[in-house]
Amino acid sequence: MTHQVEDTELIIGDWHHRFTGVSATIATMLPEMADKERLAVLSGRESPYPRVGMWQAIQLCWRRPVQKPFRILHARRNIELWLGLLLRKILRRPVRVVFTSAAKRRHSAVPRFLISTADVRIATTDEAASHLRDVAAVIPHGVNCQKFRPADDRTGVLRSFGIRQQKAAAIVGRIRPEKGTDLFVEAMIPVLQQRRDVAACLVGTATQKFAEFADDLKKRIHEAGVTDQVYWMNQLGHDDLARLLSGISMCVAPARYEGFGLVPLEAMACQAAVVASMTGAYPQIVVPEKTGLLVDCGDADGLSQAIARLLDDDTLRISMGQAGRQRVIDHYSAELESQRIREVYQNLWNKAA
Repeated sequence: MTHQVEDTELIIGDWHHRFTGVSATIATMLPEMADKERLAVLSGRESPYPRVGMWQAIQLCWRRPVQKPFRILHARRNIELWLGLLLRKILRRPVRVVFTSAAKRRHSAVPRFLISTADVRIATTDEAASHLRDVAAVIPHGVNCQKFRPADDRTGVLRSFGIRQQKAAAIVGRIRPEKGTDLFVEAMIPVLQQRRDVAACLVGTATQKFAEFADDLKKRIHEAGVTDQVYWMNQLGHDDLARLLSGISMCVAPARYEGFGLVPLEAMACQAAVVASMTGAYPQIVVPEKTGLLVDCGDADGLSQAIARLLDDDTLRISMGQAGRQRVIDHYSAELESQRIREVYQNLWNKAA
């Protein structure tokens, strides 16, 4: 929907200097949402959509929009909730705040207070909802199934990334213990030693804090003699990630903790089987023995066995990939997510009518 910034009725918060996992979920939903709503993105980064900074958002919200009783600020981070508190409670501007939480643990005192000031709360999973009061809806994140789709030539996709092997297992996310990067490496080493046609892809970067952690993983890979089968990739853009996932055989998500976890859904949309740990939304997303396999958090041996099993059973792995894509289309598309969130917005506006 084309409009001027001053006509904005909905502000989508994405206030972070980096493109994070939260940013990825927002970027997935925005095309669907922008077709239906007059929106602007609250961000300091470049955006293909109308964008506002903090001061501009305050100016924008000073008066009510022409066609709605108030603007909606959809927050996902504390700083966006602080802005909502300022506008709504202190300055008493015509704004309502919607907050989405993926956290599967009790919030600390300050975030709990901020969340309590939101007019409406959305959770991405039932577990996240259990840590919130008065949840209006449980709405899981969605995937753009047109962008994330299987490649006709998976091997050709791998070659385009310089991957020489026939099959590839990939982990996507920042290189750090929380994401289980070390578990992936530990699980993949024996798999790679016994299967020279298999590659392991690590997609993501390590911050300075975890540089030594990443160096230790590279040392372990070198000592195991599988360096030529391991591909370290920096954080990929959305289009390149979609292309890579369309070529891999499976996505491995061994996180020790995850709020939601969008990448396995994106991989499933690309007809890749998934091996994931029992955290985040993974137990909700992955149907064991149908779309992938689940292992206990921290179980590197179980992870290795699950990966090996699917790599060795082409029929099962391909069947899981096909079932996974259908599951995403039926339950986790970006179109469905956008539709459900827009219903929450509309209920807010309708109550004031």
